[in-house]
Amino acid sequence: MYSIDMFKKNILTLFTIFLAAILLYSCTMTPTNVNHTSASVPYAVAKGYFVKNTFSTDSIQCTIIRDQGMLDSLLGMAATMGKDGMPTRIDFNRQFAIACIHPETDSMVQLDARELKMNDNRLTLRLSVIRGEKQSYTIVPLQLLVVEGNPPSYFTFELEKN
Repeated sequence: MYSIDMFKKNILTLFTIFLAAILLYSCTMTPTNVNHTSASVPYAVAKGYFVKNTFSTDSIQCTIIRDQGMLDSLLGMAATMGKDGMPTRIDFNRQFAIACIHPETDSMVQLDARELKMNDNRLTLRLSVIRGEKQSYTIVPLQLLVVEGNPPSYFTFELEKN
């Protein structure tokens, strides 16, 4: 005679086999949206750098820095007192940098990276410029980003309207 316990056991076994089959099938599926290649790229903001006075620009410039020589030709390092006083280290064997430089100004200006995205082999930075009050001296505002990986083939930046 067929008991209720045996029936429950058979149903449980069939259910387990069914779930295992679904799991195996889902692992072999390929993504349907293959053309979607846009992805946010993580970055860190480097501290302790300044633009050398040998560099001059009339407009905001953002450039990829691929090696230490390029960094040294464009930027200087400025250590400060305190716990986090050393400039951010950049390992060009596994990282690259993006330097965004504003023209010399006598106003308080802050450059703020809003988003860094990779889309079809093109890296795009969205940058905001925040303008403040006039000062009694001039500055060359800089934002230096450190990104893991190899520099992209194509790079663009967009200024966000404020």
